[in-house]
Amino acid sequence: MKSQKKTIAVINRYTYPVTAGIETVILETFSRFVKRGYAVTFHTSRNTLTEWNVLPKSAEVKGIKIKRYTYNKFGFFPKLNWKNTNTVFL
Repeated sequence: MKSQKKTIAVINRYTYPVTAGIETVILETFSRFVKRGYAVTFHTSRNTLTEWNVLPKSAEVKGIKIKRYTYNKFGFFPKLNWKNTNTVFL
């Protein structure tokens, strides 16, 4: 029986190219999980620190998939595949 790849979803308001403290920590931490065979997806807004909804809807950095969502006054609403996600990091 073939084992499934372990999956991690990370939800944070910002991620790369924003490189403040927590964004740098989660990028470096979870890129190490990718090297160990995990599938990691960041769910984040399309915002930078100074502009709203300007970043592309998807990207990949250090093997991590990035899914960006439109941000409004209520925040953003990530679409997770709960059935196939092992761990969620908020």
